[in-house]
Amino acid sequence: MMIGKILRSGRRQLHTIISREIIKPSSPTPSHHRSYNLSQLDQCIPHIYMPLILFYPNNEICSLTADDKARKLKKSLSQTLTQYYPFAGRLHTPTTTYVDCNDEGVVFVEAKHDSLLHKFQHIIEEEDEILVQLFADGMVWQNYPHSYCHIKLVMAALLAHT
Repeated sequence: MMIGKILRSGRRQLHTIISREIIKPSSPTPSHHRSYNLSQLDQCIPHIYMPLILFYPNNEICSLTADDKARKLKKSLSQTLTQYYPFAGRLHTPTTTYVDCNDEGVVFVEAKHDSLLHKFQHIIEEEDEILVQLFADGMVWQNYPHSYCHIKLVMAALLAHT
């Protein structure tokens, strides 16, 4: 699904959202793993969501195109969700004591910014509110109580090196 949403700060174009889709596990979760009980410690500690974005420089040695890299990331994420099936599930309420491993998946957002990584990092250092715009609308810490996470999100940002 092509979105083409452009985020701006003043006159500066920050990045373009290429796509937003749900990535599901590559194999369905077996019925005997459909409910994952949270430990007493998991239930007692505050549920804190820390937004995090990791930036990686474009490896010019790699011959993959940006589309190929995104496909590979999505495939790897799908396979990982099969092994770590609770991450593709949901906590339905703040007091839920288990994860419903229903294979709903995670949101994968692909974005593009036509700048060198060090220049982009400099922009962020000058205008730290820009970081909030790098997360998709409806992120957990923006719209939901901090006591539980309703939906998870993965974002891949491809930065040009030309």
